[in-house]
Amino acid sequence: MRGRLLLVAIGAAFGSDERFAGRVAELRSFVAAEGHGDVPMGEPLGKWVASVRRAARGGKLDPEKRRTYAEAGGTFAPLEGRWDAAVDLLRGFVKREGHAAVPRNHTEGGVFLAAWLRGARRSAAAGTLEPARAAALEALGVALRRKEDLREQNFDKYLAALAAYAAEARVKDAPRDATHDGLDVGRWLAGQRAKHAAGSLDAGRRAKLEAAGFSPSPARATKPSVWDLEAPDIPASGAARSAWFRTQVEDQPTTLGQWYDTCVGHGAKFPFRPRQSQVSWRDDQVYHIMCILERKLALGESKFSALQIGANDGKDAFYDALVYARRHYGDVDVRATLVEPTLHNFDKLKAHYGASETVGQIVEYVNGAVCDSCCAPDGTTQIFHPRWSLLEEWEQKARENPDKHPKAFQTPDGSWRQRWLYELNSLDRNNLKTHFKNDGDVESTTISCLPASRLGDDHDYVMIDVEGFDFEVLASLDLAKQRPLVINFESKIMEAQRPDALWRAATFCNDAGYHVLRGRANYICVRGDAPDVALRDVVAKTLA
Repeated sequence: MRGRLLLVAIGAAFGSDERFAGRVAELRSFVAAEGHGDVPMGEPLGKWVASVRRAARGGKLDPEKRRTYAEAGGTFAPLEGRWDAAVDLLRGFVKREGHAAVPRNHTEGGVFLAAWLRGARRSAAAGTLEPARAAALEALGVALRRKEDLREQNFDKYLAALAAYAAEARVKDAPRDATHDGLDVGRWLAGQRAKHAAGSLDAGRRAKLEAAGFSPSPARATKPSVWDLEAPDIPASGAARSAWFRTQVEDQPTTLGQWYDTCVGHGAKFPFRPRQSQVSWRDDQVYHIMCILERKLALGESKFSALQIGANDGKDAFYDALVYARRHYGDVDVRATLVEPTLHNFDKLKAHYGASETVGQIVEYVNGAVCDSCCAPDGTTQIFHPRWSLLEEWEQKARENPDKHPKAFQTPDGSWRQRWLYELNSLDRNNLKTHFKNDGDVESTTISCLPASRLGDDHDYVMIDVEGFDFEVLASLDLAKQRPLVINFESKIMEAQRPDALWRAATFCNDAGYHVLRGRANYICVRGDAPDVALRDVVAKTLA
């Protein structure tokens, strides 16, 4: 309902191009007279400015109108670029009311002072607010939460729980599965040691660990790489194998709705509603991303970054999640990197995202494979995929012969039911043999291959779907440095065809201090040392 009201408001405010141009002319006159673009909300022009700002935040403002509005002196946030004026308004509020707790949606002098103050608090929490400005706000009684303070408080909380565990258990160290007061102190300690090994543990935190009696790098035999570990005896049959894997990891909550409700609580303003009545396993991605965004808001963090390796043509739940996030989490800067190896699907991916005003400008595209162990010295590798002309022929036959294929296009969006065959692109030819028996039906293409480090190390969410080669891609991530909150990788093909690889993938996450959960056709690794604001509550137990 809120989205519908927003669209109606925007439409009424913008009207025709002539009306928009008229409002721009009024704004230009106001800016010339007052020296700023903060039109009081009590005036019709002020309400129009507010509607333009809402449209811009939701990605619904036409680029040309955005440019025209900005050239006229329009701003996209209250008191933008007017710090001194904003502080004067806040000072007046404090003098009159006796406190700095500005109510939500409060206006001062016709200007949304509350919205400006929320932005200042987010900047302080993100560590981007200048110290002098932060001090000025605190002098007026504004309570700020700085990002570094929140992180240090979280570190101290886990360290105190770890020390309490050691004292009660009468031990000098903590095994990986150690917990105290609901906190996974063993995994947290493993995470700190992984950071120390990578050279990224802060010196002050190392000193705190040592002062509490915990070495950041305890002496022990060198642990073999997950590649070198001997896999256990995994049952050969499908049913027995599936049952065996269920004993190794915890199932995620029974329904995705339960996952979401547990994660964000019942106070969520925009509960997600899947497009289909029957939720598919791929919709897990939407709930994972919503959980992380709720965590961001709870911590006062303003940036979210997602990485999808194996993005295919972009018509999936990952795309839906980004659209939903942009529309309902305007306070968070949402960004995404999309990796797709085959040029055939890569072009479709860019076209699909590029047609969206909501998410078209927030994504970065990468055409290539991500697999440190697969790249040739010249930075290339071979990828195997169906012969595209064969799939196009099958689809055309189904379209021309509806009597023979009556259900071929009975899908929610009317697309070909077998469209998923275009997604079968793998670095291992054997992963396509189940669906394509003839050698001529599978082709190979030389593509670029890049190390995972090229994709950055600041992603909050990582989705991997590379048709059975997921372990090799996952193992390319340096989880001592790259510490996403959630890693979601497809497990169905590995469980059926490469069970050793699935076991190694789960072990890799576990050894890096992640909880490992089993989904419908995927595994979810949730970072074990994340603050217990949202994500921690979804985990009932850890991989032994």
